Amino acid sequence: MSEINRDHSDDTYLITFTVFNRGLGPAEITSIQLYLDNELCPEIEHPCRELCERVFSKYEDFIKVNYDAWFSAGYLIAEKESYKFVQLKFKGGQQIPLAEIQKDLERFRIKIEYASLYGEKHSFDSDKN
Repeated sequence: MSEINRDHSDDTYLITFTVFNRGLGPAEITSIQLYLDNELCPEIEHPCRELCERVFSKYEDFIKVNYDAWFSAGYLIAEKESYKFVQLKFKGGQQIPLAEIQKDLERFRIKIEYASLYGEKHSFDSDKN
C-alpha cells in the first residue's frame, strides 16, 4: 500500500511518497519498476531524485528533493515496515499550486513484484492500489 503525505508549515510544504508492508510477514522484492508518463525509466542510481527534479523544477516554489531512496530485487521489507521513496520540499504559503502538483504526481507509477517467505507471489501497482 502506498501513501502520499502532505505536511506543511509557514515555511515549507513537504510531499512524501511511502510504501507500507501491511502483510503478516516480510516481503521479498523480486522486481521494481518506475514509470513516468507510462514510459519505463532506465535503471539508474537515484531514479526518484532525477525524475522528480526534472518534473518539479518548473515550479517556482520547488526547493529540492529532500530525500530519495530506491531498492532492488532481493530487498526484504519487514512486516509493518514503511519505505519512503521520495520527499519533495516546496516553499510554504498559500501560493503552492496543489492541483498542478497533484497532476504531476499522477504522472509517476511504481510497480513492485514481491513474494512472501512462503513463496506466495504478489504485486503492487501505484496506479491501482
